[in-house]
Amino acid sequence: MMMTMKTNSKKSNRLPRVRSAIYGQPWMITPDWLEAICEIFERNVALEKIEFEAAQAPTGPGSYLSQEGYSMEGNVAILPLMGPIFPRANLMTRMSGATSIEDFGAQFRHAMANPDVDALLVHIDSPGGSVSGIFEQASEIFSARIGHKPVVGMIDGMGCSAAYLIGSQCDTLYATEASVGGSIGVVMSIEDDTRQSENDGIKRTIIKTGPLKAVGVGPVTDEQVKHMQSLADDFFGKFKSAVARARPFVNLEATATGEVWIGKKLQDLGLVDGITTLPKLLADWS
Repeated sequence: MMMTMKTNSKKSNRLPRVRSAIYGQPWMITPDWLEAICEIFERNVALEKIEFEAAQAPTGPGSYLSQEGYSMEGNVAILPLMGPIFPRANLMTRMSGATSIEDFGAQFRHAMANPDVDALLVHIDSPGGSVSGIFEQASEIFSARIGHKPVVGMIDGMGCSAAYLIGSQCDTLYATEASVGGSIGVVMSIEDDTRQSENDGIKRTIIKTGPLKAVGVGPVTDEQVKHMQSLADDFFGKFKSAVARARPFVNLEATATGEVWIGKKLQDLGLVDGITTLPKLLADWS
């Protein structure tokens, strides 16, 4: 799916690195969350400052976070996969209360090596995120299936797109009856700021090599859109292959539509293995 965003900020040339990490890059996230991330960015640029929300302390079972970034409930390590997913801790993770897949991976490896951990539970409440690092992390979790520690996924609110991909690679995956999951697909947002620059009295001369260099800088051409669609399709193919690898019984023709489903429907489609709650799942290990 391709999405075009309109921006009104006169400060659109600020924070170019953050901007390039949002626009013109493939995402495995629900479209409404990509739009929300774009709006957060544009709002803060318009204000010429970045507003950060205070981190919320985790609550519920296993709420004490260790210095390794995961909590313990008995001998079960609970790894949080919360909010939008970004490759590493940066400005955007702080802006949106997101997860760094780099940090998540470090937590996963630490828990796997920790002799006090008998099982890992990936606690998921995320709309998905960037494609960067997601497939590598998914493969690492899938490879852990041959180990002696079970890895269980628990969708507790939202487990969509990249977050669903991570959860699907676990030995087993559960959801609460009101949780939303799926959204198997790729979305991209391309920004064309030509008219805005003209309105602001800015004349821009773009020097580049090749028609597909600097997509989103200046006018967006049909050739560029076609190229970006091809890129999205390639990632979509990788997404479906990864799900098929871990859950070969899932009918991807019926489920890789970008749709989301709730609770029992996720189980009926084979996207999760059962419906439960986090406390009950933890109680089963005690």
